[in-house]
Formats: sequence, C-alpha cells, structure tokens
Amino acid sequence: REIHKHLSTHTKLAIMATAILVLLGTAVFLVSEKWDQSFSSFDKVMVSLFQAVSAQTTDGFNSVDIGKVSFCGLFMLMILMFIGASPGSTGGGIKTTTAGVLYLSSKTYLLGRPDINFQYRKISEEAVKKAVTILVVFLGVCAFDMIVMSLVEKFSFERILFEIISALGNVGLSTGITSGLSGLSKILLIITMFIGRVG
Repeated sequence: REIHKHLSTHTKLAIMATAILVLLGTAVFLVSEKWDQSFSSFDKVMVSLFQAVSAQTTDGFNSVDIGKVSFCGLFMLMILMFIGASPGSTGGGIKTTTAGVLYLSSKTYLLGRPDINFQYRKISEEAVKKAVTILVVFLGVCAFDMIVMSLVEKFSFERILFEIISALGNVGLSTGITSGLSGLSKILLIITMFIGRVG
C-alpha cells in the first residue's frame, strides 16, 4: 500500500495497461490456437503468456511457429505489437500509456464528462493531443506501407500487415515471408523500423 501511494499517475497507468494487455493477449492466444496434444494445460498457458509478452517487446522471440498461428492469434499479436511496451523501455509501439490515454479520453467523451481523470488525477489536453498525434502517425505509416506492399507483393493481407506492424514496433516477429519480399518492400520495412525506433 505504501508503494502504491508513492507511484506516479504515469506509472500506475503504465502498469495497469500492461497487465490488461498481457492478460487479454494470453487469453485470446490460448483459446484461438489449435494446440498439439503433447501440450499440457500449463504448457498452453505458459506459451500463450510468453508470446503475449514477447509481442510487446523488441526481443523477436517466439515459442510457436508464427506462420502457423490462426488469424485471430495473428490479429491479437498485431494489436500487442502496435501498442508495444511502456515508456522508458526499449520496446516500440505507440506505448501502453498512449493507449491508456486514448481509452480514457474516448470513455470520457462517450460519457459526456468534461475532464479526463485517472486515479483522481486530471489528464491534460496536451497529453491527449500527443496521444492522438502518435496514433495518427503510426496508422498513417501502416496505411502507406500496406498500399505500396499490396501492389508489389503476392502474400496475403494479414501476413503483409503483420510484417509492417512488427517492423514499426521493432518487435522482430515474422510469419516467414520476409526473405520472399521484394527489394522495395524490404527497404520500406527498414525505413518503417527506423520511424518506429525514433518514435
């Protein structure tokens, strides 16, 4: 309780957002995949947990073959990669606090409340504007890459999008199509990784 009192609002938001994303990612991955009979229930949970955490970081590790993951599982991993880790870490993405601010601002708007609050603290309009700007920039980069790569590549929509978001979040995960991409797409992904790293 004493530690909780000394945590900043920023830290509390980062911890809460991370916990929710990890639990949600683990649950979705767990129920969406077709598991081999050799996996025990404990193994399934641990593999799902590892993959959910890995998708939010820049380690590039995978406990399953990403190329064989279901569409639902891929989509969940894409969401986790897009949001990424918390500020101050080496992880990419828009950051957990940005996602948290976007959620809180949307909730406040829908409820018709005047101020955006978290843990009895008001979130400034500047913080909301920064969060929206980051989201728009990241979505813009994804959209541009998707249009270009869809024109020059033969791979499915979800596999191309997975590569783009993985590059933007500097995650390092792949469905296995990277080596088969054209030179133009590889250059585009390199630039995307740089944009994601600079933030």
